[in-house]
Amino acid sequence: MFASWTAAWLNGLGKLAGTAAAAYSTAFFIGALASIQWHLAITPDRTLAIFAAILVGCGLLNAFAVRLVGLFNAASVLVHVGGVIVIAFALVVLPAHHQTPGYVFGHFANTTGWHQSWYVWMLAPLTLMYTMTGIDSAGDMAEETRQASKNPPRAMLQSVLWSWILGGLLCFAFLYAIQNYAGETASPYGVAPAQILTDALPGSLATVLIIWIIIAQLLCVMSCLTASPRMGYAIGRDRAVPFSGFLYSVGRNRVPVKALTLAVIGSFVIGLPARWSLTLFFAVTSVSAAALFTSYAIPIYLSVRRGSQFEPGPWDLARPKLIGAFAIGYIAIAAVLICLPTNRDFMHPATFNWTPVALLAALAGVTAWYWLGGRKTYQGPVSYGSPEELAAMEADLA
Repeated sequence: MFASWTAAWLNGLGKLAGTAAAAYSTAFFIGALASIQWHLAITPDRTLAIFAAILVGCGLLNAFAVRLVGLFNAASVLVHVGGVIVIAFALVVLPAHHQTPGYVFGHFANTTGWHQSWYVWMLAPLTLMYTMTGIDSAGDMAEETRQASKNPPRAMLQSVLWSWILGGLLCFAFLYAIQNYAGETASPYGVAPAQILTDALPGSLATVLIIWIIIAQLLCVMSCLTASPRMGYAIGRDRAVPFSGFLYSVGRNRVPVKALTLAVIGSFVIGLPARWSLTLFFAVTSVSAAALFTSYAIPIYLSVRRGSQFEPGPWDLARPKLIGAFAIGYIAIAAVLICLPTNRDFMHPATFNWTPVALLAALAGVTAWYWLGGRKTYQGPVSYGSPEELAAMEADLA
């Protein structure tokens, strides 16, 4: 019981941090666009205001424009896949100058202050680890999905594969089109990819592609605020929080509006410290990854520990035990890397990695809450019937 409680709470906190990170990243790009087009000075307060507007706007659309959000989610795949292809093609074909393949695949830039190259190599995948979270959004929507025992896990696997392929293509294109590494990493716009596009492409095309990226990011935030309230709704249904009845309710559009409101507010509160330090923004993304990875590891570990007694669902991969063991090992390594200092001069508030502090505080709070009162109300996930009964209900709704 404690395991499912911990997994649920860490997953919920990770989703809030992930939503905050996605919205703040979008705010950075919108600020860069405003600076490029209208020479508007980028300030922390303006970035914070854009961040808040994004959360509120996406929250209102999720609450009152359900059909429109459905269309946006359907178009999201086309926007993301099409955007990657168009941006990669433009950066590979149009710039007058390109880096060599040796530079793209072999150049080593170390600005951490650490002289041990092996240590810096271990830190390099951190951004990848952040992008590899959020694949469980399909699971959050499972109760509103046909063939819920098959389609969500299939969607999770496909999202991993396509993220790897398209993300790799995009990384290659941006690295290949770098014009001035030092100038682009120290961009006055505060966003290196926007600076690369501006330096490498004609001004009007660069602007169009930056807008395209912003639209893709907004769709990502929209998706986060579609999935996250479902998590809050489920926690309320399972009586894992005080005032569960407040969260366990839906509005006229069958949307958990109260859980959605708390998701918007919670994401803003978690992202608020980034206003004072970019290091704190990176901590928000790291906390999201650390909390989500830990929540993923708990059910995987339990299934591996049960061995032959564990019964896989209708959709399963070959060699589930081997895959589960590999996943646990990957998560363990990722959790350690996320908590390591990324700057040699790390004993200062501006450079300290706050991720382990935040993660330990979350674990301590979740544990204390369970033993002090949560175990009295939380009796595990609520079941609506046997698999056969659920299948029959799904067939009636089809």
